[in-house]
Amino acid sequence: MKADPETIERVMRAVQMAEDAGRAAAKEFSDRAERDASGRHIADAAGYAEVRTYDSGTAITKALLKLGIIRPKGHAGYYSLNLRFDIRDQSITLHEAAARAAAEVLEKELGQEFFMRGFMD
Repeated sequence: MKADPETIERVMRAVQMAEDAGRAAAKEFSDRAERDASGRHIADAAGYAEVRTYDSGTAITKALLKLGIIRPKGHAGYYSLNLRFDIRDQSITLHEAAARAAAEVLEKELGQEFFMRGFMD
């Protein structure tokens, strides 16, 4: 299956919407999060999160690959998206909020399963 120009354009729009949603979710979480004694950092475990999909043979995934937004993860059977949320904190919960919001937008807009996966540092 190939990604036609219409699919590529649709994916580009959805990715922009997903990044916007991720940034908004991160800001909302950050604004209400408990801070450390310095007030600069969120009081939380350090970590990060990413958006993934297991769907490899779809036109959506082909478009994401063509655009350089997604990369296969070896033999693990999933693809990891390279989305930009502009997060400047190590809070795992903050990163998870952004990735979860982005995954929800991508799934809604593109009709393919996307999900958040968090990792402790």
